[in-house]
Amino acid sequence: MRIDITRWARNCINCQTSKISRQTTSEIGNFKQPMRRFSHVHINVVGPLTPSGGDCFLLTVIDRSNRWIEATPMQDSSTPSCVNILFSSWISRFGVPDDITTDRCPTFLSDG
Repeated sequence: MRIDITRWARNCINCQTSKISRQTTSEIGNFKQPMRRFSHVHINVVGPLTPSGGDCFLLTVIDRSNRWIEATPMQDSSTPSCVNILFSSWISRFGVPDDITTDRCPTFLSDG
């Protein structure tokens, strides 16, 4: 019976496509350290959260070189809101970063 079940499972397309392989390993990534502070930042939108003063979202910006983090509240997660907050809270004080990494949420993706 075990041989029949094994043969059946190996020939079942649905079984093979939903099978989880736990044997895969990835190589360790090689990431270069930024040469100056605030030259590479990671940006993410957190929320929706419980409203506080009309703000339901947070725009988080983290510097990669020294892990400086800032979370700025905002009312919505639209692209113009993120851009305005990024310019007024981060770029105005630390300058334009060379690299920006996001989590590819729709706010940060282009339409075309």
